[in-house]
Amino acid sequence: MATQNSVGKHDPKKIKKIRRFNPAYYIIAIIVTALLLVLILIGSIHASGFRYVKYETSDVTIKFLGKVDSDGNYMSGTIYFSDGSTAKYSYDTAAQKAKLVYSNGDIYVGQTEMFMRHGEGRMEFGNGNIYSGEFVYDTINGKGTFYYIGGDKYTGEFLDGVKHGKGLYEWPSDSEGKHDSYEGEYYKDLRNGKGTYTWADGTLYVGEYVNDQKQGNGTMTFVNGDVYTGSFVNDLRTGEGTYTFSNGDTYVGQFTENKMTGYGTYTWASEDSSIKNYTGYFEDGVAVIVDENK
Repeated sequence: MATQNSVGKHDPKKIKKIRRFNPAYYIIAIIVTALLLVLILIGSIHASGFRYVKYETSDVTIKFLGKVDSDGNYMSGTIYFSDGSTAKYSYDTAAQKAKLVYSNGDIYVGQTEMFMRHGEGRMEFGNGNIYSGEFVYDTINGKGTFYYIGGDKYTGEFLDGVKHGKGLYEWPSDSEGKHDSYEGEYYKDLRNGKGTYTWADGTLYVGEYVNDQKQGNGTMTFVNGDVYTGSFVNDLRTGEGTYTFSNGDTYVGQFTENKMTGYGTYTWASEDSSIKNYTGYFEDGVAVIVDENK
């Protein structure tokens, strides 16, 4: 009986514990190893001077991937803009200026902030135009000089990339070295306000402008010595004014589209003239004498 009762029984000390396979341990080990490798790789990249930087504003997102020096200054790399364009970036430590070569062909050399043109700089556009002056976060703002491909040049104030404020605009010179010029006020890229326009032949206008046209009061001095002072409308002598001829004759009265038209007084300067002055109606520069007996 004792022998039969012992059948099937085992000594617990002799039973080996069997562990089941758990894949979670291996997955965790793999993840930890991968993280360590990534950290080692990042550390190596960081130690070699490579950096990735991202700046965001309300208008644009800018990313930079490139190298820095031992002080953390950005030295070279590529800039990626949110509109899809790019720029190659490099920095001249001696000159303390950055150089950006844009994917559209534009080239900028000057001061930057967040990889945007900011401060003093020079921009060479792909179409041949050149601007040298002040920038505010990638926009031409402040004082500077714009050289146009056709030879025109503007030196003065800018706002949001256009002429705005006071400035001097010069057109290309002729064969004698003479050129037209305007010096005065601008508003949103157009001559607006008070200004002086000088033609290459010596004709001079000093007065008011509205949207690039002589408008308001002004004085125009012609190369032959004639002088007009009065009202202008749409670039023409229109309204009340005084025209003094080079020989001394004067007309004071109304004008329409550069001609004496309306009521006015014409005074002859010559002592030999039998008529000293005439007051009446003029049309297209000619006095219209009305026979009151008819």
